[in-house]
Amino acid sequence: QISNDAHWKKMEDTVNEICRIFENYKHEGSCPVANEEAYFAKFLTSERLLTLQISDSNFRRHILVQILTLFQYLTGDVKFKPNKLVLSEPRKFWIRDTTNKIYSILSDTPPEGDKFVQHIKSILKYEEKWSKWKNEGCPSLSKAPDKTLQAKQKKEKSTDCDSALIPDPHCAVIV
Repeated sequence: QISNDAHWKKMEDTVNEICRIFENYKHEGSCPVANEEAYFAKFLTSERLLTLQISDSNFRRHILVQILTLFQYLTGDVKFKPNKLVLSEPRKFWIRDTTNKIYSILSDTPPEGDKFVQHIKSILKYEEKWSKWKNEGCPSLSKAPDKTLQAKQKKEKSTDCDSALIPDPHCAVIV
């Protein structure tokens, strides 16, 4: 549906509004800083409590990371993505611009916004590599053995007969 111009415009307007609100609305930084403490987000359903959620760092992060994930899918090379989801240059530009704006909002979101952004970028980069691997038909991840290392080990084994405690079948015994 997002390939439809009306749906795209609605999504674009909504994301722009979310970014505008998050940029202008104060946040309280309710995430715990201590690494030992786990925090589980509690999203409320009452419209009257929305202002409390908007000021919650976890809520902001959750929404903005979902948008970044959608943008990565839209701009990425995904084998099974419908052909009608090819983006025009203006749409690609808007996504790049909005992605930078979202990273800026996340950096300004306490606690440790810059560190959080680096983690998200790392996760999205990993996801990009995983998609590439899937697009290539899931080739084996194991590396081929290094021929020079094997040759070196074989040479060491054949010259190390004197120090071996167990007889080596490759060593000649002179009687």
